[in-house]
Amino acid sequence: MGNLVMSTFLMFVPQRALYVFLTICCAGFFGIYIPYNESKKRGEIWGPLRWLKKVTDRVKSVRPGKSSEDSHVSTGAGRSHQLEQLETMRQAGLISGPEYRQKRDKILKGL
Repeated sequence: MGNLVMSTFLMFVPQRALYVFLTICCAGFFGIYIPYNESKKRGEIWGPLRWLKKVTDRVKSVRPGKSSEDSHVSTGAGRSHQLEQLETMRQAGLISGPEYRQKRDKILKGL
């Protein structure tokens, strides 16, 4: 069935249009998809999208909002939850000992 549909479709499409379509598909795959995935594997921002990071950084500097550290709940239960999360992050190795103590002191100052 698929062959019948393709042969019928190709009957009405000029041969040159088919080559243009295949060229566009190849250029998109080898020129966009592969470089994007390779940069993602290396943990970098893909070149054509670097402008997006600059724009978001600029917006953050113009419109400074509350950071996630400053927007904690002022209740004791909220702080105990934050301390538990902080301890979990330290045990997972996401933050170092001095960072842990600094953030812990900051949370405890709010009590």
